[in-house]
Amino acid sequence: MQEKSQSPFRRMWTRRTDFWFTGTGIFLVGVVQPFFWSRVLGSNVDETLIIIGAVFTNTTLLWLGCRKIVTYLSVKLPWTQFPVKHLVVEILAIVLYTLIISVILHGLGDLLQFKHLTRVSFIVDFAVSTFISIIISLAHEGIFFFHQWKTNLIKAETLEKENILTKYETLKNQVNPHFLFNTLNTLLGLIDENKEMASEYVESMALFYRKLLEYGNQNLVTVREELEMIDLYYGLQKIRYGKGFILEVDLFEDDKAALMPPLTLQMLVENALKHNSTAISEPLIVNVSSTEKQYLTVKNNLQPRSDAHEGTGLGLKNIINRYALVTSKEVFINKNLSYFTVALPLITQKFD
Repeated sequence: MQEKSQSPFRRMWTRRTDFWFTGTGIFLVGVVQPFFWSRVLGSNVDETLIIIGAVFTNTTLLWLGCRKIVTYLSVKLPWTQFPVKHLVVEILAIVLYTLIISVILHGLGDLLQFKHLTRVSFIVDFAVSTFISIIISLAHEGIFFFHQWKTNLIKAETLEKENILTKYETLKNQVNPHFLFNTLNTLLGLIDENKEMASEYVESMALFYRKLLEYGNQNLVTVREELEMIDLYYGLQKIRYGKGFILEVDLFEDDKAALMPPLTLQMLVENALKHNSTAISEPLIVNVSSTEKQYLTVKNNLQPRSDAHEGTGLGLKNIINRYALVTSKEVFINKNLSYFTVALPLITQKFD
């Protein structure tokens, strides 16, 4: 369940964009800028070429180094999780890297006796290089945040569409002739046998549908809220299937505060009922449990119904797509001869 970390810059920038931004920046700062000042100061051609060569080398090393620092820290210390630590480490790393480059280049200037390069004091040279490094880093961070904002905006719109689809699919699965026939048939039987229980059944149905309509409007809900929803659903199905259907919940208390897309558990429990037989002698058992790796698993024993139709897989695809919009962790699906298991990552940070 481990996924390879990837720099947000690699996910948001194309290689062409990265190449042109870096190349243009180095050319403007490392070539155009020293050429302009050499003309203003009246340097001769030889001095101008040497100065351009030195500044170009310095700018290239600073730009590529700072770019590497920024992209590395975007993975190891993401802004969203460690803002203060990210800022402090980034500044210290940039200053230290700039100091090393300044010492090396200033030392080479002394060694090669380029007096027109070493006439500027080391302190001034280091200060200017540090300023350039910070500007380079800010440029990368600024473009990154712009792309992140644009990407999150697209994600929010897509997530809203996915939630509408989820609510539609859930309602469509619930409000269909087959489901209504079974529900009304159960209700009719209860009216003859136990009018008080029939009244409770109708109230539970009304509460379930009201919650269903309210619930799907949210992008993320807590696992605790999701458990309340499937508890209502389980109560309705328990009246119909009795001891032929068992729902087990074994979650760490801390995991109940985590987040997940709404109606995810309800859809998985519903799919288990839809495709498997239920009997007192061989009950369908759906188990919802925590793992040690910040995942939640929904597992049911396989006992396919003889009258079951081949599923389209839209429900599972919908769940996978919604998770992809709010986390980089994957949804894992495993099916063997005995069990069908879906592992859902627990989301610890609200998606905006």
